[in-house]
Amino acid sequence: MGFGDGFGPSPLDLFLPRRNYRYYGWFAPPPRMSLPEAIFSFVFGDGDPNQALRAARLRGLADVIKRNGGAALAEQLAPYSDPPPPNRVDETLVDESWVLPAVVELGGRQEGFLEEKLAPFSSAEPGQLVAAGLLGLVNLGGVAFLGTLLADLPAGAIFPEGLEWLGLVQALFPALALYAGSFIALPALRYVRLQRRNKDIEQRNRNRAAWQTKLEREGVAPKRLEAAKRFGRTLRIVREDNVAFDSAKSLTEQQGAMQAPALDDFDRRLRESGGGTK
Repeated sequence: MGFGDGFGPSPLDLFLPRRNYRYYGWFAPPPRMSLPEAIFSFVFGDGDPNQALRAARLRGLADVIKRNGGAALAEQLAPYSDPPPPNRVDETLVDESWVLPAVVELGGRQEGFLEEKLAPFSSAEPGQLVAAGLLGLVNLGGVAFLGTLLADLPAGAIFPEGLEWLGLVQALFPALALYAGSFIALPALRYVRLQRRNKDIEQRNRNRAAWQTKLEREGVAPKRLEAAKRFGRTLRIVREDNVAFDSAKSLTEQQGAMQAPALDDFDRRLRESGGGTK
């Protein structure tokens, strides 16, 4: 058994495993968790694997809109949104309310459809998870056994010299019981919650994939897409000289500015009609 950079495993590898890359070069596998890290992962998990989902969604939506000349139908945005299954949607009237969260923020590129990752229970190795689970069972069994011993002690008992520590153990027993119970209860509740969450993720992925397949097989209605593009071309950019009323200015200031052009226009029309004075 060696230590440091010597050959063979080290007892310290149980808590601080060495990251030996000499056999893998640049293609080293991800480092293995230490036992404390595995225990933390067993109890509390490893976080959300879909933290970058929002950015990927926006890249995909922006790419679809860009490829279609600035206009896109709800069906085209479905693979990157959270739509209902396509078989529940009337072909003649598509409810586009699920597109609203997507149209307010955009940017980037994405291929295919947006696929969410399932949230794993833990990234620790199976052996480490078994060790963490056994540790929790040992804690729970030890607290249960200690509880039976403390139950035989009368309330307010005075301990003889040398056994005063039993009073401290008796006082700390509720905290120990809470710790042992939480060590088992938190992973169990998290497991149930992850099952429901992953079920929803799988359903959303199936819906997006179904919409993508539908688009690839049937395409989009050309008339609807052309109408959307024409609508985009008719949009007008409002500049400062097109503003009829500005809430940032007082009514008196704006009345003078609005009346002068109106009077000039009236005089011009009067002169053109021949009714003005010379």
